Amino acid sequence: MIDHLRYNPDYPEMLIASMNCPVFRKAIDLYIAPEVTVSYAEMCVSHWQYNANTMVDELAKYTQFFSEDFCAYVGEDIDSMIEDVDYPRVTSDLFIDLRELLLRWNIPETIARGIVKQVEARIGSNKRNRNLATVKRYFIEEITLTLPKEEQPYHLTRPKLMSGRDILSYVTPLYMSITESKENIPSVYLIFDCAWDEEHGLSWLIRDGKILYVGSNIALELWQREEYYHNLEGNYVYGNILLKHEIPNLRD
Repeated sequence: MIDHLRYNPDYPEMLIASMNCPVFRKAIDLYIAPEVTVSYAEMCVSHWQYNANTMVDELAKYTQFFSEDFCAYVGEDIDSMIEDVDYPRVTSDLFIDLRELLLRWNIPETIARGIVKQVEARIGSNKRNRNLATVKRYFIEEITLTLPKEEQPYHLTRPKLMSGRDILSYVTPLYMSITESKENIPSVYLIFDCAWDEEHGLSWLIRDGKILYVGSNIALELWQREEYYHNLEGNYVYGNILLKHEIPNLRD
């Protein structure tokens, strides 16, 4: 259930332990706030471990909604970032911007330069190739040829998911956090890395067996009434898509 209970070296007032995360079959950290008893933390962990396999399909469904909506709305793909109105002609400026896109996607500069150089070589002097649609196609092809699958930008090479749980291959559980206890009701708050939102990640909130939140890992209030989560922007449990969010212009 809970192993290696110890003081958190970064925050000595907080306890840290290890726990097994079912479904993902790996050990993750458990953070326990000072006001939370170990017995309450054990109850929450036990609740998750016992119920995870019956809840995972629903959690995976909401997680996939999040991934698809995030990629579509943020527009983090080549078509929305490199638009025809910006490049009526294929010029050197276009190739500079392609390289900058790769750097923004955390691809090392030497590799980014190599990918763009290959695209330029394929375009060559052939006038039939000197259009934006062809450049985009070559750009994506060179990314997939150059980078291992796990290093390719998720939003460009979005995988075809054959079953509901396939999306879980693109998330990594990091830790479970217990910051407060109320009325002996089990609360599960799990934080993940995810392939599509590398900056914020993903979080799941489950209280007393009910899924309350699936979405970007934001500063979430964990003990609000259910109405709070029902109206929360970007909460895919209740179908609240990102259209209400203020998304930064990725060309800035």
